[in-house]
Amino acid sequence: MLVVAALTLGLMENLGQAEEVVRQYSWEELVVAREEAIRRGLAACVAGRPIVKLCAEVLQIAAEGLRQRQLGEERFLESLWVRLEKEQCPADEARQLFLRHGLEGVLNEFAWV
Repeated sequence: MLVVAALTLGLMENLGQAEEVVRQYSWEELVVAREEAIRRGLAACVAGRPIVKLCAEVLQIAAEGLRQRQLGEERFLESLWVRLEKEQCPADEARQLFLRHGLEGVLNEFAWV
């Protein structure tokens, strides 16, 4: 569960490169990309570019930021790399579970009981 903290820390440690990536897009393009990502997940695009490529670029920047700290923290990003390779987000996995096993299958997988 340290993935969010590691991603944030890595981006802060490499903020200059992260800012360069963000500056490639207008605010309007980012708003549209967010809305599309909500609907389409990693199949979305940002300004005509597959969002999965943008995610990989951002993840690489975060990993470099963590590597600079030399504490091995980049290992906490591994689950995000796996998701990018599969091009599946948690919602995609939940949907597949629902289609195969119904609501009970989703609840069995994700319930914290």
